[in-house]
Amino acid sequence: MNGKDLLIDLGNISHKYYEEAENGNISATAKYKTFRKPLLIAAIIGLLMLLIGCAAYFNSLQQLVVIDNTKEVIAVVEEDISENTTETVSETDAGPYVAEKVLSLQGYEGSPAYQALQEWWEYAIDYTIQNPELRFSSDYQRPEAYTNYPCYSQDMVDKVDEICSKYGLHLLGKSTFITDADGMEANGLSGVLSEKAEPRCFYGHLYEDGSFVASGELEFSSDYEKAVQFQMHNIKKDAFYTVHLGLNNMSDYTQWNYTTADGYTALLALSDRTGLIFAENEGRFISIIIEEVPDEGIVFTGLPKEKHFLEMVCDCFVFSDLSNE
Repeated sequence: MNGKDLLIDLGNISHKYYEEAENGNISATAKYKTFRKPLLIAAIIGLLMLLIGCAAYFNSLQQLVVIDNTKEVIAVVEEDISENTTETVSETDAGPYVAEKVLSLQGYEGSPAYQALQEWWEYAIDYTIQNPELRFSSDYQRPEAYTNYPCYSQDMVDKVDEICSKYGLHLLGKSTFITDADGMEANGLSGVLSEKAEPRCFYGHLYEDGSFVASGELEFSSDYEKAVQFQMHNIKKDAFYTVHLGLNNMSDYTQWNYTTADGYTALLALSDRTGLIFAENEGRFISIIIEEVPDEGIVFTGLPKEKHFLEMVCDCFVFSDLSNE
């Protein structure tokens, strides 16, 4: 078992999408473009948010870290059979299962959703390592209500129920994949983009409880000549959500607070390749991942480094609660 396997299984992302992303053959209509590998991985891979009116409290990605693998060390023991001796290699930083840091997309440190994800993550990793054969077994069919949770057995389903009961959370329910802008509008999701936004494509999936993930590409008539791709996780605060974000080199991100165009306080984080936006409203946590759309030949040149760029992107979104219940 490797890190990618654990991420796929525990991050609640279908194997199909990982394979398509890596092979560059995600199916698409002529009208709508698809995500390329960097955004998909960032997205699954994993998102985050901020307390309205509490910017002084929530102002760092560190407050979303559920698992910190950078603190772990390992001792590697190698045996030389010919000499019949054992050499102990000095301790080094342990390689993480998925990434150096695993971040919550459903709540900041101390919140019920954060604690629920942390408990699930620790349980699921241990359970999967102890029962690796279950990941590939077709003997167990998870109940329909648990389709959006990476459960390989009844024990894992029971753990989901236990966590939901413990932290006062509910299941997401079934999800519906929406393939076009008309479908997004019909389901009340078109309101996540402000009048400033210039979407080139727009699609997503809606959970039965009203939570949703919206994806697409944005163009800018000025300031930035290239399009960016985005994925927004807009999740009800009292929902149990196991999708997470894996980050390496968190120190590469410039982080700051920003007041959105509609008056919400957001946490923005920007690196050469990725922009992150996290906010919350009265009933939902909102996480947005931004990456550039590569040139022909899948060439990435990097995002602008100026804070103004990510603030401009942030103002393309609406952070108020939506009436898609």
